[in-house]
Parts: sequence; structure tokens; C-alpha cells
Amino acid sequence: MVVVLKPIFRNEEFINSLNEELTKRYGATSPDNLFNSWKCLEDLTNEYNQTSKDYPVSVKQLISEHSFLGYGQLYLELDGTLSEEEARDAIAVNKWIRETRGKYIDSGLSRRYRKNVLRKILDRVFLSNGTDPAVAWV
Repeated sequence: MVVVLKPIFRNEEFINSLNEELTKRYGATSPDNLFNSWKCLEDLTNEYNQTSKDYPVSVKQLISEHSFLGYGQLYLELDGTLSEEEARDAIAVNKWIRETRGKYIDSGLSRRYRKNVLRKILDRVFLSNGTDPAVAWV
């Protein structure tokens, strides 16, 4: 699942506010694991530079080397390793997109965010954890 904000909404104030709203209103698990803010990317870069034996990198280099770390972007790998918390985050983002009719997202760059696509994948995650998928989607 990749959801990219339109360029006009890629700013710290909007991203931080959105992440908080996704947590408080839509049931996401943590505002820290949603859309990438610049501070989040700086923190990841600092952590990378402290633990890497390679040369130090800048935020822009890290973004260019890892497509899932885009500024104003949310990325969730929808595979067998998806946790129930990540599934709840995906549902929260999907609910927000549907409620706002996608007006904040760049639909040309975003993919696998529609409910019919997510439902097939996420329902398996909930069932394997003993959670009723119907309850998770409410």
C-alpha cells in the first residue's frame, strides 16, 4: 500500500496533523508509523548513519535509495509479514481517504489503497489473529 499526498499537502504541519487525526479519529495505532514527516526522515537518517559502516548519507540520499521513504508518503508492505497493528493503520488510512474522497492524495502515485483491494489482504491478517474482520472495518 502506497499513499502519497499531493505536493501542496507535503508539509510538516499538515503531515503531523494528519497523523494525529488518523490515530485519534480513525483508529490508527501510532502517529509515528504513518505518513513520513521530514522529522521522521531525519531521525531515520540519523539512526542509519549511527549504525551504518558505510559512508554517512543525507535525508535526500536515503529517500532516493529507498522508494518507501518518500516525504509525505505512507508505505505498508501488504504481504505475509503484515501485523494486525499495520492492518489497522491501513484501514484507518483507507477510511480517511474515502471520507475525504481522496482530495488530499496523489492518486497517480498511490496504489493498493482501495477498500476492495485491502479487504482481501487484511481480512486474512485479522482472521489469522482471531479477530473478526467485520469488527475491524467498522
